[in-house]
Amino acid sequence: MEKSKLIALSSIFAVFCSAAASATPYSDAAGKITSGLEKGSRVAVLPFLYIGAGENSRGGQVVAERLTTELSGRKRIKLVERAMLEQVLAEHKIRASQLADEGEAGKAGKLLAADYVVVGSLFRGRAGELGLNVRAVRTESGKIASSFYVRIEEDWIESLPAFAGGVMPGNAVFRLCWAGLRAMDGGDSAAAVESFGKAIEADPSGACGMDTPAFAYGARGLAYANTGQPEKAASDFKAGLKIDPGNVSIYDYRSRVYSRAGEFGKAADDYDALAAVRPEDPAVFVTRGTLRILAGRAEEAAADFGRAIKLAGGSAELYCMRGSARAAFGDMQGAEADLDKAAELDPDYADTYLFRGQIYAGQRRLPAALKDFRLLTEIQPWAADGHKNLAHVLAVMGMHEAALAEFNKALEIDPEYYDAYCLRGGLFAMTGRHKEALADYARAMEIKPLSAMAYVERAYSYISRGETGPAAADIDKALELEPGRVKLRYERGIIYGGAGRYKEALAEFGKYIEAVPEDPRGYAARGSLYEKMGERKLSQADFKMFSDLTRAAAAAHRAKGDGL
Repeated sequence: MEKSKLIALSSIFAVFCSAAASATPYSDAAGKITSGLEKGSRVAVLPFLYIGAGENSRGGQVVAERLTTELSGRKRIKLVERAMLEQVLAEHKIRASQLADEGEAGKAGKLLAADYVVVGSLFRGRAGELGLNVRAVRTESGKIASSFYVRIEEDWIESLPAFAGGVMPGNAVFRLCWAGLRAMDGGDSAAAVESFGKAIEADPSGACGMDTPAFAYGARGLAYANTGQPEKAASDFKAGLKIDPGNVSIYDYRSRVYSRAGEFGKAADDYDALAAVRPEDPAVFVTRGTLRILAGRAEEAAADFGRAIKLAGGSAELYCMRGSARAAFGDMQGAEADLDKAAELDPDYADTYLFRGQIYAGQRRLPAALKDFRLLTEIQPWAADGHKNLAHVLAVMGMHEAALAEFNKALEIDPEYYDAYCLRGGLFAMTGRHKEALADYARAMEIKPLSAMAYVERAYSYISRGETGPAAADIDKALELEPGRVKLRYERGIIYGGAGRYKEALAEFGKYIEAVPEDPRGYAARGSLYEKMGERKLSQADFKMFSDLTRAAAAAHRAKGDGL
């Protein structure tokens, strides 16, 4: 099985964020893109690239068509006809992967006699959200005239079965399914439900006039899910799997529904049945591993990715996946080995630098982290994650102006990027720009009102100004939102200690140490507090534990040759 297909299959099961199954994201993109172009400009929308998808992926085509539909209603520009576009690209053998580069896109624009070309890239973020980055490129110079980032939902059929003899069927049942497919491409899942329903009435096997039993049940189930009818979707998936128990696509679609509800563990367990039916299919283990990561079962995920490596052979993508899973359950040595292997196999695979850079940053190996994040932003300049991570390392290293520039880039690409607002707020607070810090925290809370990170960051901003009351209130709110997040006990202990609430601070540090006895920070913080309270023996005991744990960690790093 081709490596790209493995990754395409795994990406289907990621978290589907808040983007609705409507034309709104595409309308927003069309408005932003055209606002930067001169009136009367001749514009060509080129095929979009879906990074990590398989060769038979339809995603780039579907999204480009949706944007083209929106742009066709904008009177200030003139669109190059689709037929002419396809003819020119075919004649010159130009592929979508070539058009991701602005210079190559500009050359294609000249062949089309266009003033501007619109290019786009679809890619997955760390939490699984699907992002679309659209750029309008000036044909003459190859420079970007305007750009837009938006999160979208994968609500279409990503790939089709091969047609017998390479010829599209012409029977009536197939035409019904084709109508349903095209309706979903256009974002009209309600019409798709009707078309696939008629196809099932005409042929209860759901084969859609092809040699693909149950295809219509899976497709209609996905369309039901897109229209907010999960019960009907589940019924169709069940019916389809009864007809074809090993149908990978239906498991894919059902996992999308579970994932939308946040039931990643259930989605992963659902794949156990498919693993039993198809034990030699590496894509099954890639997908189950991805779901297990999202469910917080990283060690099981690493085992799945290892199984996929054995079945499919090594690839940068698979080693990177296993490396990230190993890092999630604390096997840093194994994680680094996998990520180094990924970089060796494909120096241009961006996720390698994202995950390895984060490991380096966590180990305070800041120059190495800086190098990886710079490489990441060079490979994927349109991805907000890279700029945010680079900014964070620059801030820790004291390069505040450079850090602010990178945070601003991240937020320009993704104006809804919660983590970037929280971290930029921290940078503002660190440099005495308290008003701007509070504005960033407030914006983060608007985006994710039930997440604790912004409250924790704002609490530290308050404590730096001696405002212990609001700081304590924020950390209490953070623990109310995420009571199982042990690290917040440490944060609350620090803030209670700064507010002079020593007894409560001791209780928090005690709970943190009980939960994470191997972390020296808990002992150091509690030891400092005991020292302030005049409890010398207790303070010395905690400082000794801190010293012992720190020395043990340093020795472990030296033994692995990591350095500090």
